[in-house]
Amino acid sequence: MTEITKTNANTESRPKDDRRLNGLNEIPFEVLEAFYQFEHFIVLGHQKPDADCATSQLAMSMALRRLGKSVQLVSAGPFLRPEIVEFADHFHSKIDREQIQQYGQDRTLAIIMDCSTTERTYFAQDLNDLSILIIDHHASGEIDGDFCYCDPQAPSTSMLVHNILLQLPLFLFQMAPQKYDGLMTDDLHGLLIDRKVANILFLGFATDTGFFRFLKPDNAGDMLRMVSALVDTKIDLQSIYQQMTGGKLRGTRRMLGLLLLRAGFLLDGRLCVSYGLCEDKKFWEIESNDSDSFYALSLATQNCEVILLLDEAEEGLWNVGFRSLKQHDVGSIAAQFGGGGHKNAAGCRIEAPEPGRALELLLAKLSTLPGLSIQHSEEVREYIASVPKFQMG
Repeated sequence: MTEITKTNANTESRPKDDRRLNGLNEIPFEVLEAFYQFEHFIVLGHQKPDADCATSQLAMSMALRRLGKSVQLVSAGPFLRPEIVEFADHFHSKIDREQIQQYGQDRTLAIIMDCSTTERTYFAQDLNDLSILIIDHHASGEIDGDFCYCDPQAPSTSMLVHNILLQLPLFLFQMAPQKYDGLMTDDLHGLLIDRKVANILFLGFATDTGFFRFLKPDNAGDMLRMVSALVDTKIDLQSIYQQMTGGKLRGTRRMLGLLLLRAGFLLDGRLCVSYGLCEDKKFWEIESNDSDSFYALSLATQNCEVILLLDEAEEGLWNVGFRSLKQHDVGSIAAQFGGGGHKNAAGCRIEAPEPGRALELLLAKLSTLPGLSIQHSEEVREYIASVPKFQMG
């Protein structure tokens, strides 16, 4: 970890900015100071980025460049989701070590968005000798960073980025008034968050909250007041909604129908289970399932409380998606398989020779959730028996 030289500023003398967003954890002093101390930033996120990850990275990189910082915006991709395909060209696919050498390791900070470990970025080995800042809103998973701004109660990582961008101008001015005198304007919000950045941040927020549907009662008011500042920049909500929900390939519609056809609504409908195979995606000429639509339609089904969706990534390797309502903590289930996420939305990867075996492993853990007597259910055993069996290799 790089040792940062502290300035005369301290937590007690830090200005009380009423633009700090209620409902979110306070940003640690050392996190804000890192934006002052470091000059070169590598902005990363997890592989297979979703909109919250990609928009958080993009908005942060744009703001840092406006502050005169050097930035590498990097993602391992792939950008499979239609709502973020247009962003792909802004990202580099690898880290430029020459730029790190130019600025020096002691002036380079890697910022990891929307996940808490270097492994999920695909660039773990490139980050071994660098300081790391984690910005994340997920509740589970270890934290690899030297600095951390993590808040499991936040509805999205993009809102944590919004909070940082609100506070940075005033903080930087306090740290170096002469250097950052130009930051002090009548519109601190508009300095780093213009309409373009606001559109990007709102897309990340909207996708992770299902356009507000998943906001929690204890901080929904704070979050809606927060995004009102983004809306005030005159962003186009209708276009953002179409960006979220439109542009789906026809093959994904047919694949969605297949997932629904295969779905088993078990235990009086409280548990929904389905699966997709590599051969399905090859047949429909698609790279990924529209899992979000499957989750939405299934959770809208009478009595459904928990969803398990199995998606074959490659031979013997399965992506697993969990969704739930009410008290069911599927995030804790995903964590047992090395995954993570939230209480009601999580995922992981497991190895299994065939889908039936993968379902057996996962359902054994899901049986620990209240009201899901899976192990003694004949209909669950019958569903697993109905799943195709095939030979490895």
